[in-house]
Amino acid sequence: MMPPENPGPGPSPNGRRKSRLPGLPSMSRMLRPPRPPRFVARVIAVSWRDLIVTMGPIVAISAGAIWLAIRLIQPAPPNTLTMTAGPPGSSFWNAAERYKAILARNGVTLKVLPSAGSMQNLERLSDPNASVDIGFVQSGVTLAALAPSSANSGAAQPTNAAQDAGAASAEASPSAASAPPGGSSPSGASQPAGGSGDAEHLVSLGSVAYVPLVIFYEGPKRLRLSAFAGKRVAIGPEGSGTRALALALLKANGIEPSGDTTLLPLTGEAAAHALTTHEIDAAFLTGDSAQPPVMARLLRTPGVRLFSFDQARAYARRFPYLTDIELPMGAFDLGKNLPPESVHTVAPTAELVARDSLHPALSDLLVEAAKEVHGRANLLQNAGEFPAPVMHDFPISSDAARYYKSGKSFLYRVLPFWLASLADRLIVLIVPIVVVLIPGARLIPSLYAWRVKSRIYRWYGALIAIERSAFDENATEEERAASRAKLSEIEGAVNRLKMPLAYADQFYVLREHIGFVRARLAQAYDERTHTEAGGA
Repeated sequence: MMPPENPGPGPSPNGRRKSRLPGLPSMSRMLRPPRPPRFVARVIAVSWRDLIVTMGPIVAISAGAIWLAIRLIQPAPPNTLTMTAGPPGSSFWNAAERYKAILARNGVTLKVLPSAGSMQNLERLSDPNASVDIGFVQSGVTLAALAPSSANSGAAQPTNAAQDAGAASAEASPSAASAPPGGSSPSGASQPAGGSGDAEHLVSLGSVAYVPLVIFYEGPKRLRLSAFAGKRVAIGPEGSGTRALALALLKANGIEPSGDTTLLPLTGEAAAHALTTHEIDAAFLTGDSAQPPVMARLLRTPGVRLFSFDQARAYARRFPYLTDIELPMGAFDLGKNLPPESVHTVAPTAELVARDSLHPALSDLLVEAAKEVHGRANLLQNAGEFPAPVMHDFPISSDAARYYKSGKSFLYRVLPFWLASLADRLIVLIVPIVVVLIPGARLIPSLYAWRVKSRIYRWYGALIAIERSAFDENATEEERAASRAKLSEIEGAVNRLKMPLAYADQFYVLREHIGFVRARLAQAYDERTHTEAGGA
């Protein structure tokens, strides 16, 4: 007897539709197998062990590349620099103040320290304990620092009037008499640069300007520096580049500090006052430590002469760091015809010196500031002559040489300084990601599939060997039994495999093939049994 059919929710024989009890699901929905949650389905469909093993080497290589990039990446440039310049009001100090304003436009604070001049700047830069990053150093002072003479011990003391003038200068410029915080005293500035510091770690960002030596004197016209022998001469304070240059030139003319010439540590206003009051006979001045207005006033003072180096070309040959500069008649004042005749002078160059640890981005910024400050034409130079990668006492920085050759990098040309610096560092991190991580990520699906499929394919070699042994006429009964046992072991191992759902079809194909080999073994056994029975 057939069981009555389930009418379901359709109409009843009397034409009325049966209604389901409220709250109960339909029969088809009750018989449908429950769906696993979406997250659980993903977990089952992926072999996390194989995925981790596949991704592990790629992630490790990518992490190593990123770590290496981080080690090689330049840190962010500091937002504060310290510069050692010269006495307030000197050309070095005025240039440093302009650098300060330019760097401030790019978010970098420049702290300017007063100093006695180039020698003290060099000493501070050479001292690893001094908090100084950059400074102006007059070319040639390194040679003077490495070959100190008895200038300090043999220099004559100033006269009483000159001492009073020196005291007045110290009141007007305290930094010339005592070192500011962060540096050493001027009295020690004339020590060799390599004595307490290490000048080997200093580099030049280029020569930025001429620093002409101007000699004012009273009395009859003098044609040679040797004419100042036995006179009272102001050669600048200890620690100034003016003093180092004056001592070198006077020595070349046979004037030694230990002789009868009185060498006084006066400069600027003090030297001008002593000269106009007849307390000294000559004053050596440069922008390293003297104020330009003082030199301009002396040029217009009656009875004060401007010395002309008639042997300027010979000095430039004897001292390679000097340049022969000619000031034509009337160059300073056409109306008053000052100077009244062409004047030759010699000039070292001011180098912008930094420690070799200076950040490359700040190196570019400083050279760019130097172009703005020193690039215009004036009485001493042509437009664009400075800054220049001319090496004198220090090697040109590799970063500065790159800037002079190719200019700023693309990022620093199109982006603000701080943003370009950030992008420059991020590029170093992006390179390993693009070169290693992205290609590796594209290989992960292929490697994952190969690893999962290899767990299936590895059994086919054994199956082929078992199938061939079944039809080997020379095989013994024990070998055939071993083949059947081996096949059972393979089947058990395959049944214990954990396969992702995405590869379930290949898993079942393998099981079908195991069954096929088992059938072939049974067929071979039946044929062999039938043959043996027929032979009997």
